[in-house]
Amino acid sequence: MPSPTGTKEQAAMKTPTQAKSPNRTRQFVLGTIAFWLAMFGMAAAQTYSTSSDPLSVTPLPLTAGNPATVSGEGFEPGSDVVIVLVDTGAGTEIELETVTVDDDGSFTVTVGIPDEFSGEGHIMAKGVAADGAQRVLGGPSGSDDGSLARTGSSPMPWIVGGTSAAALGSLLLVLARRRQERVAQTAG
Repeated sequence: MPSPTGTKEQAAMKTPTQAKSPNRTRQFVLGTIAFWLAMFGMAAAQTYSTSSDPLSVTPLPLTAGNPATVSGEGFEPGSDVVIVLVDTGAGTEIELETVTVDDDGSFTVTVGIPDEFSGEGHIMAKGVAADGAQRVLGGPSGSDDGSLARTGSSPMPWIVGGTSAAALGSLLLVLARRRQERVAQTAG
């Protein structure tokens, strides 16, 4: 009498691949889930804080017609640093001031924000680092909490879409294998 999984002869005739297919499917599904969880973890771990940025701009947000104090560090002592306002709303860069770096590699300067400033943008400091390389520091203006404006797109739609596609693919794979096993049982 055949058992629900087939006769003993049919079970003995299964190839090693057929006998291990449920384990391989489980491994594939678990591996796929682990991969997407790792991707989600890396995307969530990104930070956008400027608390360690050696350029300080106050007050934020920048407003047209008002002064802003800009401080930076890490530049070649005695070199010149150009303070630039990047007006992203107007698509322009406006050179505000050139300042000489102190002996400790830092500077502080008060600049005037032009009346033409659209209200969208940030201040940058461009100069030479202590090692002779070009040094460009950027300061945020979109918020007053010291965080950078988030640019680009969120990875979440890609993560959710990829996870959903992997889960659907895994489910279809399991269903297809079960169907093959049932067909093989009824044929034998």
